[in-house]
Amino acid sequence: IGEVPQENSTVWNVVASGLLLDAFEAKPGKRLRVKYNGEDFMWPVATDAYNKTYIYCRKTKS
Repeated sequence: IGEVPQENSTVWNVVASGLLLDAFEAKPGKRLRVKYNGEDFMWPVATDAYNKTYIYCRKTKS
């Protein structure tokens, strides 16, 4: 990952999970529900002052 392929090498698309697809199709107002290590997270999708979309975690404030 992150390497430039050599000439004549075979490359293929990365298999995307449902969560990954939702993240890239996320629209402001939508919420992503994630469960990790038995803990539930609800991440709202919002926009900043420049209309850039971001996903926010209230627990970690990131």
